[in-house]
Parts: sequence; C-alpha cells; structure tokens
Amino acid sequence: MAQEVWEKKLATLFQRFDKGGKGCVTRDDIEAQINAFKTTGYLTENEEEESRATFAELWNIFLNGRDSVSLNEWIEGHRLLLKEDKAEGSPLEAALKRASTLMFKAADKQRKGALTEEGYAVFLACLGVNDAEHARYIFKKLDISGKGEINEEEFSTAFYAFNFKLQDEPSKELMGPLVQ
Repeated sequence: MAQEVWEKKLATLFQRFDKGGKGCVTRDDIEAQINAFKTTGYLTENEEEESRATFAELWNIFLNGRDSVSLNEWIEGHRLLLKEDKAEGSPLEAALKRASTLMFKAADKQRKGALTEEGYAVFLACLGVNDAEHARYIFKKLDISGKGEINEEEFSTAFYAFNFKLQDEPSKELMGPLVQ
C-alpha cells in the first residue's frame, strides 16, 4: 500500500512536469516549468536563473544527463536514489533543498516566509493545477502549526516527504490531487 502511494506521488509529479502530455519529461518540460514559476508565480530574475541551475543539477543527479525520461524510468530513478543517496549533506539533499526553497519563493508574493492559502493556490497553479477547493483542503493539512500559513520549513518538510517518504501522509498531495 505505501509503495503504491509513493508511486502515485511520483506519477503525479511526472504528470505535472510532462507539459505536452507526451509520456516523457524532457529538459524543455523542465524549462517550461521554470517559466511557469516565473510567469504564474513570483520568482525574480536571479531566482529564475538559480532555478535553471538547480533543476539542471537535479536532472543530472536523477537522470545522468539523458534528454528525456519515461514514467517508469522516473519512478525507478527515484527508487534508486531512495536507496542510495539520502545521506545528510549529499548533493541530492542540497539540490532538493534549493529546489524546495525556489518553489516556495515562487508562491510567496509578499516575501514574508509564509504561504497563505492564496499563495499555496499560486504554487499549484504554477504546476497547472487550478482547483481552489483542493488547494484549500490540502493547505489545511499542510498547515501543521494551525496559524493559517505554511512556513518555509513546513513546505520543505512536505516537499522532501512527497519525494521520499513511503508512508501515506498529508504531504502526499503537495503537488495537487494524485493521479489514479
């Protein structure tokens, strides 16, 4: 059961990045995602450039420089990383932390270090998910403190759990409704 949820999370992220619905994610898809974080979200030009460098690094870690990846390769790549490279201070951990911070900043319009429900909806819109009801529902689950906001640490924790935790937990829908 936990394995199935984890694979659905990865399939969901894959689907969000597969901009053309081609059944593979390419470097162009990643570039389109960065552009969405800039145009739909609130990345500055410097953050946009940092995003390009960070996602290129993640691409190389995950995919060893290939030009595209299928869903099965995406899941298998994550499975291998789950086993091999979760060590604190690893290049993967550092790059994921930077990616999480940049995605958070894309939705933090006021730059106050906390996402409101509206900010979280912007994050989802950057991923192509425009479902206010779902955003509200998941936002409440992710707002661990109950203060009506998700701080950067809560977001980062949810982002890491989304990618690497096998258990069924609130972060499973961080990137929007799971694909079926």
